[in-house]
Amino acid sequence: QAQLPAGSQGRVTMGAGVLEDASGNQIRVISTSEPNGYLRPGVTAQPGEIVISGTGHAEADIVAYAEANGYKVVTIGASRPVCATCATTITGSGGTAATPLKGAK
Repeated sequence: QAQLPAGSQGRVTMGAGVLEDASGNQIRVISTSEPNGYLRPGVTAQPGEIVISGTGHAEADIVAYAEANGYKVVTIGASRPVCATCATTITGSGGTAATPLKGAK
């Protein structure tokens, strides 16, 4: 989130996930709430990370990517609290949310 321009920090959600393939290899993925996986200037993926093109909910896009590619969801975190819909999507996939849920105290 710190890589985002100041004006985008309250509007854009960045997601990060750890997925696992059938052999147990971990896959690191990055997603954004921006259309088509657009990364704002200054936001960069680390070597080995896969940037996922999505539809608006960064966390749900990671789950959809995992399902489409036969990966198991291990954990997903986000730069902002995870909304209830995404939390349900994450747990429904068998994964865990690594960051706080929206409204949690």
